[in-house]
Amino acid sequence: AVSGDGATTQTITVVQAGAAATLSVSPQYQNVSSAPGSSTFNITSNTNWTASGNSEWCVVTPSGNGNALLYISFGENTSTEARTAIITIIPVGAPLQTVELIQSGTTAKLTVSPPMRNVEAEAGNVAYNVTSNSSWTAQSNQAWCIPTLSGSGNETLIASYGTNQTLEDRIAVITVSAVGADDFQVSLVQKGLFTDIQHPEQKKYLKIYPNPSKGLFTIETPEDLKDDLNIKITNAIGEIVDFQTFRANQSTFHIKVNTTSTGIHFIAITSGKKVLTQKFILQ
Repeated sequence: AVSGDGATTQTITVVQAGAAATLSVSPQYQNVSSAPGSSTFNITSNTNWTASGNSEWCVVTPSGNGNALLYISFGENTSTEARTAIITIIPVGAPLQTVELIQSGTTAKLTVSPPMRNVEAEAGNVAYNVTSNSSWTAQSNQAWCIPTLSGSGNETLIASYGTNQTLEDRIAVITVSAVGADDFQVSLVQKGLFTDIQHPEQKKYLKIYPNPSKGLFTIETPEDLKDDLNIKITNAIGEIVDFQTFRANQSTFHIKVNTTSTGIHFIAITSGKKVLTQKFILQ
């Protein structure tokens, strides 16, 4: 107020402008491990501000005023790949600022189960369980075994295999590889064609030859059977394709299998309470 003798007092208002709004954040970026945790950024400011992140796995302090710590919490990174969250801070009256939180990837993991699968001689496919946090590839050391070539994370690996036309069992080794992890190997064991030639111990029970054959076979039983022989022929899926009866008191006889099907078949000879079985191949 300004006053003087004999004059009316006058009031003068002085308006001082505010400082320009400012905001800075440090550091500009932070590196953290793959484990869950928390961290802070330093905010230096003279105004109100809000903050937000662009990733769900990263949660930030939503707002504040003036100088403060910006708190950040983050979840576990289960992937082998690093990831980055961009955090935006918007002050009132000043340009926005961004900082980055860089979280490293976890160690690559890879397991495959079961370690071995056993299959019959006929063509088919079989499954293995892949447990991983990374992308992976698979390859077989045998041309007759073809696995799923690649995948990512937890998946089912399918191995397809052809018919084993030999008398011997065979083994394929499937190697599964993931970047950053040790290779994992599983095996596929496929039986050979089950014949009296491959398994001579069966001869004391039942012999059928030639095996394979186009349908004409000689059958030898281990002894003269006292009751009539009922012969049942089934295919690989258990369907009856032929049925014949022979008189008793003979150990060697000849049969012609009456079917158009080919591949693995089974013969069952019943005589009284005795049952003799064998596997054979129709060409």
